[in-house]
Amino acid sequence: MIALYFRLRAYFLREYFAVLNRYYPNASFRRADLWHLFRNLCDSPYAIHKRYAQCRGESDPYTFGETPLTTLETIAAFAGWNASDSILDLGCATGRTSLWLRCFIGSCVRGIDNNPEFIRRANHLARIAEIQEGLTFEEGDMLDCDFSWASGVYLYGTALEERYIVDLCDKMAEMRAGTSVVSISYSLEEYCTKFKCVKKRSVRFPWGETDAYFNIKLDLPPDAGK
Repeated sequence: MIALYFRLRAYFLREYFAVLNRYYPNASFRRADLWHLFRNLCDSPYAIHKRYAQCRGESDPYTFGETPLTTLETIAAFAGWNASDSILDLGCATGRTSLWLRCFIGSCVRGIDNNPEFIRRANHLARIAEIQEGLTFEEGDMLDCDFSWASGVYLYGTALEERYIVDLCDKMAEMRAGTSVVSISYSLEEYCTKFKCVKKRSVRFPWGETDAYFNIKLDLPPDAGK
């Protein structure tokens, strides 16, 4: 356990200095991210998630994680997302990943999360960054959001139950053919024949390495793949 603790501390230290060097030259992002880090000292995303999960009576209130920004940069390049894309950030939490996508990829980004406290913090993050357009946040279940708007989707849903993933794939079937979905740790093709996994690559998270899967929505009739 001691060795694990020091490995994690070393990982987060390396990540912090990488963020500092790569992304803090962007004044808008730097201002918002410094506010984000200060807020985390007072009330971390893990604590926010735990409170919300306990209020909902979830059996495991401790399962939560955010995508490191250096990993997100790898994922965005892997997906080929650019300023012409409209990206849905599913389970956006505090909005930090959505903010990064808007600031450094230039895409229009919509973050979705069912935790109202996360959405309040994400909206404040956007105000601190002084981003007036192209970045919005919505409180709600991922199954209820409008997927037809997106040309790209980011799904870091490693803790989702299998039944929920199946339902989510069915909901995402309303997307246009060719829409890309990057999912972490599993291919959508395993759950729905309306998606094809085109490629995958290894990515790193604080808890270890896993695969990111690049899935494409196929051009199939609405009743196909049931």
